[in-house]
Amino acid sequence: REVIHNKKFWNAVESFGSMLPASMYFAYCENEDAYQSRDCEPLIPTLARYVYANRFAGPGKTIYHLYNAAGHTVAGPLLEVAIKPGEHLFDLLRGREIAPQQNGKRTVISAYLPRDGILCVAQLPRFMTVARNGTTLTVVVDGPPGDAVLTVCDGRGMRLLESPAQAGENSLDLGTLPDDARPVCVKLLVGRDMKDAAEIPPA
Repeated sequence: REVIHNKKFWNAVESFGSMLPASMYFAYCENEDAYQSRDCEPLIPTLARYVYANRFAGPGKTIYHLYNAAGHTVAGPLLEVAIKPGEHLFDLLRGREIAPQQNGKRTVISAYLPRDGILCVAQLPRFMTVARNGTTLTVVVDGPPGDAVLTVCDGRGMRLLESPAQAGENSLDLGTLPDDARPVCVKLLVGRDMKDAAEIPPA
């Protein structure tokens, strides 16, 4: 079902007549500062033939949308990015950290993309780190801006647990979640805007 929305999401356009999958909906809602910015660039250069990319940038945040139009699966280097000290890459549609590869002086995003598949990569300042001990998450926040909130989300972006964010150590108890909950990441939000996101380590 999600495949029918992939091209629309890659272009960052609205969906009329059918609901977007939750992961795409939350990517839009939590990153309006980038999607509504005028600092957008279509069809930026990629490293794979027939893999196309668009860039959307807001204050302290850059989002890349990649679409595989090759007609077959693509795996390997896809996009070169410029990562500043203190920044990292996060997969907004899956709630996972992306580890870039160094190729000489180049920083490269490599990934597996099925036919007509998409990838949504956020380049973010690292405001927090997450450690896990059983069901307890320790989230260390480096000076949260404004009235920040920590939100535990599943792979679709659905919010499972929420707590005010304090500078320094914050404790979140995953044991309070239903047994069928599948938390994958923690997001740092100010209002609706996502400032950072981090993958939850395995138990």
